[in-house]
Amino acid sequence: PTPLGVACTQVDVTVAVNFSATDFSDVAGVTVGLGYPSTLSIPGFGNEPTVLARVTNLTGVQGGLFSVGDQDAQFLLNIGLISTGSPIPPGNFARVRFDCAQGSTVPAASAFTCAIDASTLAGNQVTPTQCVITVVKP
Repeated sequence: PTPLGVACTQVDVTVAVNFSATDFSDVAGVTVGLGYPSTLSIPGFGNEPTVLARVTNLTGVQGGLFSVGDQDAQFLLNIGLISTGSPIPPGNFARVRFDCAQGSTVPAASAFTCAIDASTLAGNQVTPTQCVITVVKP
């Protein structure tokens, strides 16, 4: 992790989604609402190519539907993955590269919020889930 107070031009934020793979071995859908501080931004809006280029799927799931939507006015990034071919594993879910406002410092992980909605192939809710956020300067 990057020490706090360090000048910032860009930061990489990794979101991990943790749940019991034993209890939920067939997770087929995960959405994450990542709230970010107003000192950060992503070029573009919604699911424009400039937004999509800043978000990386870290699950290893191939062939699923991975979607991203940035809501600038709410400082909220929605990231979703649906997979019917293979289960979505717990652990690292996505990495987002944010731009920092001029003169700002690297924000702490606690400056972000995270809401998870996950379900199995049969549509059963996956609970409990935990979101872990890591912030590093690239």
